[in-house]
Order: sequence, then structure tokens, then C-alpha cells
Amino acid sequence: MTARFFNFAKRWRKPLSALIVSVLLSGTVLAPGSARATDVSAADPQPEGLSQGLSVQYYYQKFRHLDELVEYMSRKEPGDGDPLPNLDYVLGEGKLILTTEYNKYVGADINGFINFSEPGTWNLVVVSNDGVRLWIDDKLLYEDPDVHADRESDMIPVTISDAGWHAIRVLYFQRKGSSALILGWEPPGGEIEVVPPEAFGHMSE
Repeated sequence: MTARFFNFAKRWRKPLSALIVSVLLSGTVLAPGSARATDVSAADPQPEGLSQGLSVQYYYQKFRHLDELVEYMSRKEPGDGDPLPNLDYVLGEGKLILTTEYNKYVGADINGFINFSEPGTWNLVVVSNDGVRLWIDDKLLYEDPDVHADRESDMIPVTISDAGWHAIRVLYFQRKGSSALILGWEPPGGEIEVVPPEAFGHMSE
């Protein structure tokens, strides 16, 4: 766990606010990243022979919004990158972004599987700098799509009916300066932590 993530995590451990409690009781439908849990379904069939980590393809351009990355992806071939062991990156200005050899102007399409070891409600949390979108099992759970400094999401509750591997996709870009991309979780009855490398897998060629 990075020191920076630990500082963010201390705030997430605070009790739910009265507003969040009222939303949970009322069942009000809110935008991705809100307090209402999203049901997701495990991959069927479950993948076998996964390699650890997440696969990533890179796109190099001066993006300001994830929609620009999506449009660029529709007409440009990606560059492959070394797999990401997990999502635990907080890097200062001038540092290389993820597994690239570049320190700015990077877009990333990250894919693979995440293993939820037991059913129940898991709380996810994202730290990003710059834009990010997160899907689990093709459901968009969170987005913060434009240029911004290090910023953490609210808790993102996810209802896991079946333990096992679930598809995960993250779109991310970093324009310039410092960068961050962290995915944390809070298991049912557990404490918040960075999702560990052993919880990720991807299909290798």
C-alpha cells in the first residue's frame, strides 16, 4: 500500500454520512460512483489458465478527455505494453507512466479479470490523475473523464452474487505532470486496501 493511498483510505473509513444512509434506505437511483450497490455477474464460463496481472494497450496523444481517447482508438492501432501487476500507481512529475517509456501523453486500455473471493457487498474506490472509467462485467461503475489532479472517488458498492472471476476494464489517460491510478477495495467485513496482484488475471497469448 502506498503512503498516499493510506492517507486517502483514512477518510474512507469514516462512517456513512446521513445523506448516503438516506439514499440507501430510499433506493434512489444515482450516477456511477454513488452509494447504491450495482449487481454484477461472474464470468460464465470461468476463465482458466490466466496469467497474473492485467493486459494493457497504449495510445500516445495529447488527450484532455476520455472521449478523445475513445475516438483516437477507433482509428489508430495500439501499442502493446507489459502487463500491469495491479493498479497501484502514484507517480511524481517526470516519472514514467504505468509500464510505458513515456512520462506524458499516454492513453491506456486495461483489460482482464478481478477475483472476488466471496459473495456480498464489496466497496471499490478509485484514485486517478488524469481521466478514468471503470467497468466490471461490462457495467460502467465510475468515471472521472477529464484532466484533474489526484482525486479519489466516493465508495463504489458492488453486489457480488457469485464468487470468482469477473471481467474488468479500465480506460485511463495521463496528459502531463504527476499521475495516479489506484484501485482499492473493501471486502465484506474487511478493511480497505489496494487490490492485490493475486486478485487480477488476464488471458495471455
